[in-house]
Amino acid sequence: MAMQSAAHRHAAVRAKPAPEGIDAPGRTRVQLVRSIAEFRVKQLIWLVVGLADAVVGLDFLFRLIAAGNTGFAHLIFVAGSWLSAPFDGIFASVPRIPGLTLRWSDLLVIAIATILGLTVVRLAGLSGVGRRQRVVDRLVA
Repeated sequence: MAMQSAAHRHAAVRAKPAPEGIDAPGRTRVQLVRSIAEFRVKQLIWLVVGLADAVVGLDFLFRLIAAGNTGFAHLIFVAGSWLSAPFDGIFASVPRIPGLTLRWSDLLVIAIATILGLTVVRLAGLSGVGRRQRVVDRLVA
């Protein structure tokens, strides 16, 4: 039997026998779990947050080790500078050793992006934390 993907397991409908004495004979209790669409939206949110964190994290690392501004490093410098631009004035960049720069604004962007992603997932009700699953009764033929 082939293994099911995580999305299929989340979207499955699980049937459980009704407890004795609660429901009429021939009835089954069905729990409906999160749909595939909700699962995909949650994945998309975390993908965007992860990409932003990775770009800003590499920007922080490349500036810290004084990487040359060519090729891939240039792309990361441009994208990281664009993402951290709103926070550049909050903290001063600290040159520890000549040529090496510690940019606190990059670390702030990583923290804010992660917290924002968590907040969006929670507000959208996609986290599943503290969420009760609906229970539906149906007749079994």
